[in-house]
This record gives sequence, C-alpha cells and structure tokens, in this order.
Amino acid sequence: MKNPLLLVTVLCAILGSSSNLVQGQEIKLKAKISEAAYNDDVLLPKVQLVTTENSLVVLSSNEGEGNATALQYRLELYGTDKLELMRTIEPVRKAPAGVAAIETALMFGGRSILIGSQRRPAENLIKLYWQQFDPRLARNNAPFLDLVSLDLAPASAGSALTGDGAAPLGFQVTPSPDGSKMLLAAGDLPLANGRTLHVFLVVDKDMQVLWQQVVVSNGEMKSSHLHSAVVDNKGTCTAWLGNTMLQEPTKEGVGNVATKVYRMSSEGVVEADFKMRDNYWPASARLLVLDSGAVACAGVFGSKMEKKDYTPGTFLALLAKGEYEFKQMATTKFPSRGQAGEKPYENMRTANFLLGPKGSTFLVCEVGDLQDAVVTSTFGRNTNVTERIHGDIVAQSFSAVGASNWMTVIPRNTKSISHLLGKTQSLVYDGRLNIFTLDDEATIAQRLKGERSAVAVATEGTRTLHHAFDTRGGYISRSTLSSGKDVDFMIGDQPLQASPDSFYITAQRKLGKGKVVPVKLEFSLGTK
Repeated sequence: MKNPLLLVTVLCAILGSSSNLVQGQEIKLKAKISEAAYNDDVLLPKVQLVTTENSLVVLSSNEGEGNATALQYRLELYGTDKLELMRTIEPVRKAPAGVAAIETALMFGGRSILIGSQRRPAENLIKLYWQQFDPRLARNNAPFLDLVSLDLAPASAGSALTGDGAAPLGFQVTPSPDGSKMLLAAGDLPLANGRTLHVFLVVDKDMQVLWQQVVVSNGEMKSSHLHSAVVDNKGTCTAWLGNTMLQEPTKEGVGNVATKVYRMSSEGVVEADFKMRDNYWPASARLLVLDSGAVACAGVFGSKMEKKDYTPGTFLALLAKGEYEFKQMATTKFPSRGQAGEKPYENMRTANFLLGPKGSTFLVCEVGDLQDAVVTSTFGRNTNVTERIHGDIVAQSFSAVGASNWMTVIPRNTKSISHLLGKTQSLVYDGRLNIFTLDDEATIAQRLKGERSAVAVATEGTRTLHHAFDTRGGYISRSTLSSGKDVDFMIGDQPLQASPDSFYITAQRKLGKGKVVPVKLEFSLGTK
C-alpha cells in the first residue's frame, strides 16, 4: 500500500542567506504533504479550517473558472496526523429562496459554519445566510438559515448591483482578537451608476447581527478599493479605503488617491481622511488590532515622479484606543537596488501584516506586476496570456511604539502565468518572521552575480524556499518540500495557524500540473 504521507525534513544546504544572521536557536521545519488527493482538478481550495483536534476540513470550489451559473463546491476531510483524505461531501446550498453561493467556511463560537449569499438585483438586495456543518463531515449540512437582508437602495441612490446574480460577493471573515465577534466584509462591489459599494456587518457567537453598514463611494471618486478591515473585542470595525478621484490634481507630484478611514459600530459611522506627509499616499495597506486595543496600519506608500506612480517605501500609522484618526508614525524608503540611476519600485504591494512579540509587528511586501505576453506553442500558434512578474520581497519589523527596527530585502525575479503561483506566504514562530516563496535555482545563481533577468516559475529548478529571520533582520534560506526527485510547491494564500508550532497551507504536486493538497508545517527550535 502506498504511503499516504510524504515527510520532508528541512535540513538542506543553504541556498542563500543574509550576512548578519544572529547566532542562537535555529528554527527547524518539518513539512508534511498529503499524497491523497481528490480525483479531479476542477475544484481548487478556497479555505482550510481545523474543525476538531484531528480533523482538517478544506472547502474547494471552481469559482476561478469564471462560470458563476455552474458553481461547484466540495468539503474535504483530512486527518491531521497523516493528512489522509477520509471523506468528501458536496455541501447543501438550498436557501429559504433559491440556491446560495458559498462565500466561505469558518470556525466561530466552537462551531463549523458555512456562509452563503445571494444577489437580488431586481430588489436591490443582498441576502446572507449561514448554517452549521458537521466538523467530521459524517453527514451533510441542513439548508441555509437567514442571517441578514441588506437593502442597498438608501446608500446606492437606487442604483442596482451589477454582476452575475449567482456569483459569490467576495465576503471575507475576520475575528476579533478574543474571538467573541466576527466581521463580515465585502468590498469593491460595482454599481450600475459606476460607483463602488462596500458592505460590513458584525455578528456575535450566536450568529446574531450586532450592526450592519453599507458604504458607497461619492460622486468625486472614480473608484474605491477596500484595502483592509478589522474588528475589535467591542465589535467596532475599522475599514481602510483607497479612492481614485475623478479630477487629476493640479499640483505637480501629487497623487490622485484619497484615503478614507471608517470607524463603524452599533452607535453609527465616523468617517475620517488620512493624509501622508510629503505628498505621499497609501498605495496598499493592511490593518491589525493590537493587544493594547489600538489599531495599526502598515503598507506601501505611493509617490508621483515624472508623471508616473512609484512605490518607494513603507509607512506605519497608529489609531490610539478611543481615537478616530490615524497618526503617521514612520515612513521608510526601500534600500537602494544597487544599480546607478535605477528608479524606485513601481509595483510593490503589501503581502501581509503580522503581530510580533511584545507589541511589535512585521510587514511583508513584494513586487507583483501583470503584463501581457505572447506564448508560441509547438504548433506555431500564438496565444495571449497574462504573465505575472514576481520581484523583490521586503520584510520589515516595527517596534511597539511604531519605530522601524529593521528592513531586509530578499532579491527575487521570477515570472509565471498562473494566479496560484508566486505569491509569498508568511507567519510568525517563536517571535520571528518566516517567509515562503517560490524561486528558481538559476535565478538565485544569477542574483549572486548581480544579474536580474527573470526566470519562469515551473522550470526544473523551481523550489519552495523557507526564509527564517532572526531578531535583527538577518535570515537563512533553505529549500523545503524537496526530497530526492520529489519536488512540491507551496501556493495560494496565507497559512492557517493550528497551534503555537503548527500551521496548514496549500501545495501543488508537480508544479502547474499536479493535485492541490494540504500541507502541515511543524516548527521546532534547535541549536546550530
């Protein structure tokens, strides 16, 4: 019988490292990847959750196929010890009226829960539903129950929501730090009049809606983008929106972006502007609720140079407990890229913002760029594809008072044509930052020579690299999920933390062609 588990112990040769690594206890990693995968490749993982001590449930869907009228969903149960696939079910999507799209699955209030939605353009409504499901998938879920009906007419001035009525709305769920509240937020929903709609609501552990709010971009804004939203233990939501204005600024060097910060609760809504110094503006940002009750915002700032937008550095802002306006604490320019006359980064984006030890935080940014490319097949036919450029990664540590402790650049220059590939994943273990990336051995060799030509991901030299940082910004890089001829690859979004030393993430066997399966990351400390 074939072993259902491939165990990879990361004790490989160092592929690349920062020169100022602080000596101390070394972070060690064991990565367990499941060999048991469902037979089809149509459905891809949407979310993972640990439902019992020995049960990992994965919600998969075909949303990325672009056919909302033929949506499919599957719940998969894996054992957490050997990651064997134990059973699968197709969740019931029946709602009080019609069929619901499944937004997400989550653990909340000790229950495993599905969130469903419906667009009702004719009534200008959004319907949200919820239902428990069995944590071990021993039986299927009952039909959805009503959660809330959102009347969009007052906020949207009667303009209807556009898009396929059967498609999910993109709701993201965020728990409060103590787990007593849950924020459901959907941003960037287009209206027929060209404006953008954002929906927020907070529920308690009994799935009772505490408050709901709809925010719509005003007539001065060309578009509006929800960067991030969080909820504190009292149920107050902080949302950070970036707005592109209709009118171009008249002053040279000033950007065309206005940032709005919303504080929402059962008592109402407070709107505030956030303006940075030196004509900078937040280009991408993430929020965190700190242990003190304050809210931190960190990300990449933009700057107008030669009538072109650049992303030359990072910023950190703090919203003190009980206050309504963020205070800018720090801006940090990215280090020189080493070539005379080279311009700042153009497409640096915020990848993650994480809590560190003693009130500190970690910011992870990466260059991500999209461009059209022409691929010629073996039969001589040209095909237009979207090529993704994955550039340098920047990691930064901030102190509890908002000062920059260190900033480190991980050089990278690869490209891919899949939305699953190339994004970084990051986590904190033992108070230290860990970053996972896809990289290519040839690219690493080129960087050591000072070269920067891009190498395509999905070549024979592609590896998953684990970059383990010390407390001063030094790091050591090792390949993982590699054992002999077997090479697998971490993909997708950020890891799910199951315990202080274990996390779950998604990986693909045989890059670009293999099954997508869960991986368990187990961390430990050892001497060097």
